[in-house]
Amino acid sequence: RIVGIRTIIDCCLDRSISNRVSVSRCRIEDFRMPRFNLLILSVLLAPTFISMMARAQLAPKDKVILNYMRENVIGIQNLPGWDSGDSSTMCSWTGVTCNMFDDMLYVTEIDLSENTFNQSIPVQIGDLAKLQSLTLFNNLLSGTIPESIGKLTNLIVLDLCNNNLSGSFPESISNLSNLQQLCLAGSFSGSIPDSIGYLSKLQYLSLSFSQLSGSIPDSIGNLVNLQYLSGLRALFLYSNQLSGSIPDSTGNLTNLYQLDLSGNQLMGQIPDLDVLPNLKYCNMKNNSF
Repeated sequence: RIVGIRTIIDCCLDRSISNRVSVSRCRIEDFRMPRFNLLILSVLLAPTFISMMARAQLAPKDKVILNYMRENVIGIQNLPGWDSGDSSTMCSWTGVTCNMFDDMLYVTEIDLSENTFNQSIPVQIGDLAKLQSLTLFNNLLSGTIPESIGKLTNLIVLDLCNNNLSGSFPESISNLSNLQQLCLAGSFSGSIPDSIGYLSKLQYLSLSFSQLSGSIPDSIGNLVNLQYLSGLRALFLYSNQLSGSIPDSTGNLTNLYQLDLSGNQLMGQIPDLDVLPNLKYCNMKNNSF
């Protein structure tokens, strides 16, 4: 499980995650070694793995990007590791996690949430080829979300909630086919693009407290992941300026646990929610139904 995901997301996804873990365990147990042999193997291999990690170098491009962030985003903030600028210890800088791929270390997680960074998200961040989690919520980041974010095809978690970001929804986000959690609340204006339906592995989506207008796209009903018998678990679109009717395709989201569309300008007939057997929380107040 990715470190740094907030409690609210855990609550929304707890059942879905536990189901997937149990499936994985079943597969592992079919082929597992006797426990004693596995323990011996772990003891024998541990020094080798630690030695490999110690010798491994951080990918040059990742070094350049972290240095750029240090100089242009982090600024004078006193964050352990970032304040020293020691490139040999970058993987131990606050909020940075690295993993090894083909004898080379790559940045896989950045969690710099709840600080006071007030710069823009650098375009270069799209070149962190192995990044799986980018968590920058509760800062003062400004400007637009760079289109280069769509190059992070290994990304599972993208949380930019509660910043001062502006602009429209980046179309390139639809390239993030592995994305499971997306929070852009308070970040942009314009409409929700149809391409949101390409994020078929998405389980948590929050676009609240923005200035979104237009209708909810019918493609929202595509957020059903049949491969893992999962799909969208939490949909938060409250406090926007969304209009039109709720699409009938919402009925496809049979794993939906929480739905909040309150504080918009939605109208028309509310779809039959009885087809959503897992729905535990629903708020549609302050609309024009």
